[in-house]
Amino acid sequence: MEKIQTHAQSKGRNINEITPGIILSVITDENKDECDKLLETPLSKNELLTASRDFFQSQGISHPLGDDFNGLVDYIPTKYDRETLLRAYDKISLKMCKDYYLNGTPDDIIEKLEKYIKLGAKHIVLGDITSACDILKSQSSYFCVKKVLDYFKGI
Repeated sequence: MEKIQTHAQSKGRNINEITPGIILSVITDENKDECDKLLETPLSKNELLTASRDFFQSQGISHPLGDDFNGLVDYIPTKYDRETLLRAYDKISLKMCKDYYLNGTPDDIIEKLEKYIKLGAKHIVLGDITSACDILKSQSSYFCVKKVLDYFKGI
């Protein structure tokens, strides 16, 4: 929130006219070990290639596709062959995936979302990509996300 306030002030914006919100990609399961397996999939690591070089620098490495690479702005998957992408995925650790995604059991996710709310988030958009990592998780991830949404209903 501090970054948003500082930026708004530098542009002459009234911070009270800005509604804080966040969009989060979610990987969830009732079992934490299953979450870790899902975080290690090529699809989850592929999305991390859209992260900024600042994210990778905060993790102590350069962007897997190059020092000057700027994630979402530069990443066009069809420009890379399979081997190049697999090498890039190998540079992405489980810790990086855990830091990037909203992940864990429904209770873990609720706890993490409560922190965003305490920081001032008024709108939270969840994009559940669990079933994209493993199609067999479609139904279970639906129920995990439903638990989270039911918890926050009416807040």
